[in-house]
Amino acid sequence: MEKNPEEYRLLLFVATGQKNSIKAQTNTERFLKQHLKDQYVLKIIDVTEDPKLALDKGVYFTPMLMVSSPLPEAYLAGDMSDENELINTILH
Repeated sequence: MEKNPEEYRLLLFVATGQKNSIKAQTNTERFLKQHLKDQYVLKIIDVTEDPKLALDKGVYFTPMLMVSSPLPEAYLAGDMSDENELINTILH
């Protein structure tokens, strides 16, 4: 069954300029383009610019990917280099 673009909403919390954050953003974007094509909305959150949003979402370290939709919410920490973890977290 194909999902609508609105069903995949993701937040990637990063610390701009940090090696793992850069890697996480690159890996996440590549994964999403390959597996979900245009069926997602990804918002990159720089915790140095918006620490309150990170804290409100329960994010205490970066990089952290939050899948807010479809429910249930899911989180994945790290550089997003493990494709199996991304599949299990995003496509749950």
